[in-house]
Amino acid sequence: MSKLRDFMQIRLAQSQDRIDVDQIYREIISSATWLPKSVRSGPVSFATDSEGEVVHVAVDETTGVQGFISVWQPESFVHHLYVAPGFQQQGLGTMLLQSLDTWLPRPWRLKCTQANEAAFTFYTNVAGTLL
Repeated sequence: MSKLRDFMQIRLAQSQDRIDVDQIYREIISSATWLPKSVRSGPVSFATDSEGEVVHVAVDETTGVQGFISVWQPESFVHHLYVAPGFQQQGLGTMLLQSLDTWLPRPWRLKCTQANEAAFTFYTNVAGTLL
């Protein structure tokens, strides 16, 4: 994880990040075997699915946006947390969650279905210290 911290910046999403964020979102949703096929193959819009939420991105100045977190701020609700496949299991999801401490009051809330095994394991592993 310390290696990521050397070159990854977490910041508020900007308009130019929209395409990268949407691409990551579509890639993750389309490969999520725990979702019904109709959802995986149907139209997906991050802008629609996150309307009104605050979005922060993890940016590598060389490769661009590699992950993001989207929060419904009035309820401190983490709605979306996605990391590009090439950056998964390297601590980026944890970095995105930890970045909430600088601006989002606790307690944070989220929901995650057990069918999404990778996410469920991730949240279970970090819940003791972060959520």
